[in-house]
Amino acid sequence: MTNKLALVTGISKYEDRWPALQYCSHDADQISEVLNFPEYGFTTTILLDEQVTKSSILRWIVEAKNSGAEKILFFFAGHGVVNDLGSFLVTHDNNDFDEGISLSSLITIAEPGPESRTETIIILDCCHAGHAAQSGSTGISTRKISNNDITDAVRQTDPSSVIIAACAPEQVALETANIGHGVFTHHLLESLLGSAADHQGDVTIHSIYEVVSREMAATKNAKQEPVFGGRVQGRFVLGSDFTPVLTPPRPEQEYALIELEARQHLDQYNKIRATEIDSWRTAGYSLACRKLENINSWFSRKEKIQGLSQRKDFRRSKDTLMRYQSELGVVEPGTKTRWGTLERQIGAGGFGKVWLVRQDDGRTFAYKLYHANELSDREKVKRFKNGYDAMRMLDDPRIVNVHDYSDCPPGFVMDYIDGENLRDLGIGSFMEPVDILSLLLASAEAIEHAHLNHVIHRDIKPENIVCKYGEDGIYRPYLTDFDLAWFNTQTQKATKTAMGVVYYAAPEQYVAFNPKAARSRTAALDVYSFGQLLYFCFTNTDPEPLNIDSNCRSLNRKLKQSCSVVATRGIIDLYRECTQFAPSDRVQSFSSIIASLSRVIQELSHTESDRKLSTSEYLDELAFQMTGEIPESQVNSFSNIARSWEMTPEWKEQTHTRRTQGDFLVVHFKPMRRVSLENTSNEKMRDVFNRRVDNAIASYGNRTTRRPGKKGEFEFFLEWRPDSLTRADVLDLCEALRKILGNLQS
Repeated sequence: MTNKLALVTGISKYEDRWPALQYCSHDADQISEVLNFPEYGFTTTILLDEQVTKSSILRWIVEAKNSGAEKILFFFAGHGVVNDLGSFLVTHDNNDFDEGISLSSLITIAEPGPESRTETIIILDCCHAGHAAQSGSTGISTRKISNNDITDAVRQTDPSSVIIAACAPEQVALETANIGHGVFTHHLLESLLGSAADHQGDVTIHSIYEVVSREMAATKNAKQEPVFGGRVQGRFVLGSDFTPVLTPPRPEQEYALIELEARQHLDQYNKIRATEIDSWRTAGYSLACRKLENINSWFSRKEKIQGLSQRKDFRRSKDTLMRYQSELGVVEPGTKTRWGTLERQIGAGGFGKVWLVRQDDGRTFAYKLYHANELSDREKVKRFKNGYDAMRMLDDPRIVNVHDYSDCPPGFVMDYIDGENLRDLGIGSFMEPVDILSLLLASAEAIEHAHLNHVIHRDIKPENIVCKYGEDGIYRPYLTDFDLAWFNTQTQKATKTAMGVVYYAAPEQYVAFNPKAARSRTAALDVYSFGQLLYFCFTNTDPEPLNIDSNCRSLNRKLKQSCSVVATRGIIDLYRECTQFAPSDRVQSFSSIIASLSRVIQELSHTESDRKLSTSEYLDELAFQMTGEIPESQVNSFSNIARSWEMTPEWKEQTHTRRTQGDFLVVHFKPMRRVSLENTSNEKMRDVFNRRVDNAIASYGNRTTRRPGKKGEFEFFLEWRPDSLTRADVLDLCEALRKILGNLQS
């Protein structure tokens, strides 16, 4: 029997009495994944939704206790309730008089025996959504479980096992799509992934609680305090061999001195804030930023001291620091920064606003300033800084160059690209296909450079490619905004999977956190997004997420107006290869994408009279131009859009006396439905049709001839003698065929 056993449970799909929850099953799945990491070494059993029954939980706990395991861990994410009968974790098989597992019974049953060396930990994330369960006619009153209820249960049982739990007493559904988890479990995962590693590299029960409670207290609109209970003897180590993050605990007197120093730093800064407004714009703002930057660095170093961030005075000083940082994020034109004077706002996005900065020597730069009102979203601030770090690692003329970063306020300076992004530019409305592909090729080469330097962008979309119009009349793309990027210099702590705009994000990004995906180094995310970007560039519309067939039809309608069948097939094939649902089914590298784009560009550069076609390519182009559908196999026949006439082309060898004159094409016209004219005999009607066909082809001279059919009243043959086997000749033939069909249908 293994030394470590874990039961991980999560219920999102409640039925009847209790409303569904959004993330609990996902929470359980990810906790189970992490506990399987070699740093923890747990053998996990995972139960989800209808599997989470009262009997299945109790049976597992009893068997685990009897196994002699060194450590036993139980995790529950779901509803918690208090009624007249006690406090309960609501299992899937709940009913009016039995909500699930009594909290006190759970603690008692999980309690190790007096002679046992087993260490037991219970972790509860009691999420809420909607109202408490309806009691019907039972007369039993119910309410949602609170932290106090859990504390009371712990106090009454006085267990030697450890309980860490959180629930929201007054807030509904403390789950957020921004992090993809319940708030408590989100920070629990962070801790388990290494942020709670103490000075010895161990993740312990105490270090987990310290980090989770610190982060939850700092979470925007979620001032929650988790519960910690039970009697712990010594260090309760869950995982080992992490890079140390937390420092050793300090004596009380040292904590008090640090808190005093924090207040003194903030008092000194407050004197700078008192500068009058004109002086503030010209000098005070820049001085304040530099001063607060130093203070922020001091706080960052001290926060790593174990236990300090939980002290009330230090937390109060940290809140004041964050307020001062937010104030510096509110700027106006004319404000002088250390990089120059702010002239005007030139852009805005999900992470911040972009300002044009002009230096004294006239040079201009772009200054991206993080949103002042979102500093409390620590995860988002980390991603913002992550974007700068990713761009700093890259050196490519098609990637915007960054120069400097500041923490107070969070922001960075980069090259100013005087142009519009792809969405605002709308290149599909005025660029030739070959020019669109050339722009996409340059963008693909920039992304490939990032990948070769182990940077995955994760947010390829029209807004993140800025195009500058050159003096030579060519638009040149510049890749920017790496705020969601992943790069492999983050070793110990996994990067959370980021989600871009839903139209362009790969399907696997819809799941907000996946430890295995977070530790992978795959280009598949950017490959998918690039495929959707290709669609946008040609159509000027966002693709339908996951509806690839519909997108291909729309792309085909757009391309047939200006592209050959070979080019259209190449573009649509590349789009499909990029946007496969499974990452393993997609193109695996941007070098392949670059090769495909280059081939299509070569094809489009020779789509008129200078490129010779084979006879089969000639027929492919003919069928494509007449139907708008790319032939999937050898062309045998096709119909007009109204499906009234079937046309079957066939090559014949043309000879005169004994000299070969080259091939000519015979197109067999056959009606697909009954042909008739009111009060007109078939013989007379055939004469009418023949005259209409002859009128349609009269302008083509000796290039075309009509021949009568032999099997049907109204079938006929059209002989076409091409001037050359080129796309231009195909277009002439299509024009003739459309004239014939138009006359026959009039």
